[in-house]
Amino acid sequence: MDRIGDLPNTTIVASSSAGQLERVELRLTPEHRRIIEQAAVARGHSSLSGFVAVELLQVALKILNEQQATVLTDRDRDLFLAILDGREPNEALRRAAERYLGSSH
Repeated sequence: MDRIGDLPNTTIVASSSAGQLERVELRLTPEHRRIIEQAAVARGHSSLSGFVAVELLQVALKILNEQQATVLTDRDRDLFLAILDGREPNEALRRAAERYLGSSH
């Protein structure tokens, strides 16, 4: 088992077996568990495990998406596009485009 995270009064431990779903254990205070169980029922989940898996995956994907995205202001976007529009491709870029278009791509 690998310990993958700690929050106040909470421990998350993950383990897996070959060919099976991975298991994550949570150690929660009784109050935290009660709150999470209420949220699971409110969202229509029949199991606490299903709720935690779905919600945690959604949060994880959102975090990764935010980390990988570059967000520009309208001004910066316009400046970036103006720079791209005003440039003619150099010879190396033209050759690369020809190779790409001529390949079996």
